[in-house]
Amino acid sequence: MEDETLELHFKTIHEKIDEINKDNKKEHGEIFTKLNAMAADIVKLNVKSGVWGFVAGAIPASIALLILYIRSAFK
Repeated sequence: MEDETLELHFKTIHEKIDEINKDNKKEHGEIFTKLNAMAADIVKLNVKSGVWGFVAGAIPASIALLILYIRSAFK
């Protein structure tokens, strides 16, 4: 009798744990999807910042080259 009651309780607990795991898998799947989207956005931002960094460095370098060219042309 007591064994049957314990078995019933264990079965009930096991079923509840399974339900919780199913809910957690759904929630975790949504979280992972959002994290993947955020990772893609971060990669895009890294590329954009690299391009803007290159442009920001190229402007003073091209101005310096232009000044050197103009100086050498008028000597």
